Amino acid sequence: MYAHNFTRFTQHFTSKFAPRQRGNMELPAFRREGSNRHIKDCERASEQLKFEICAMNNRKRERATKLASLHDMESTSRALDEEEREIESAFPSSIRGEPSSAYAGKGVTQGHIS
Repeated sequence: MYAHNFTRFTQHFTSKFAPRQRGNMELPAFRREGSNRHIKDCERASEQLKFEICAMNNRKRERATKLASLHDMESTSRALDEEEREIESAFPSSIRGEPSSAYAGKGVTQGHIS
């Protein structure tokens, strides 16, 4: 009876206080294959994310280039409009078909007498 209790005690003691092995290095084949598959899936997902990030950055760069070219076009258009206004202001109003201030209100419009 004493021997029986002693073995129960030692089994209890060793199971309770013995250092546990964490992460058995020798996994069964199906577990190894599964973890390798998981690692490969993660690597594939990582590569896919890298590809998508590169594509997104390329789209951003293209949009920025388009916006810059549009901005250049707008500034060029604005500059052309200003030049056009300067040219129009250099000519007398009678050439442009507008009533001059001397004839304003006297029935003369755009070079025609009414």
